[in-house]
Amino acid sequence: MRVATLFLDDQTGGEPTTTLAVELPGSAGDTDERRLTLLVEAHPLGEGESLRDTADVTIPPGDAAPVATRELNLHSGVWQARVVVRDPRTEKLGSVLHTFEVPGSAGLRVRFVVE
Repeated sequence: MRVATLFLDDQTGGEPTTTLAVELPGSAGDTDERRLTLLVEAHPLGEGESLRDTADVTIPPGDAAPVATRELNLHSGVWQARVVVRDPRTEKLGSVLHTFEVPGSAGLRVRFVVE
């Protein structure tokens, strides 16, 4: 399991939206879709409130590693997220600890516009 962080500006000029992209384990040889539970607990390494997010994710059969995304509203600073994936059918668990920095709202940024 791997985690990447993406930041997207909102239109109001406030804090960027933080997107965690979680690459989930593939289901090689599995012919049925799987349902997984995804838990994200994000804690600021400075001051501030922690955040908890859960989701049920459906994984289609196949060899490709699926990606689940979660959008979080986090203030700027250094954060640490524990991402836990659980398969209720097999009771298997996987987790990863991901440390990242959310950029502040000031400064020069590049914005992509899709039309």
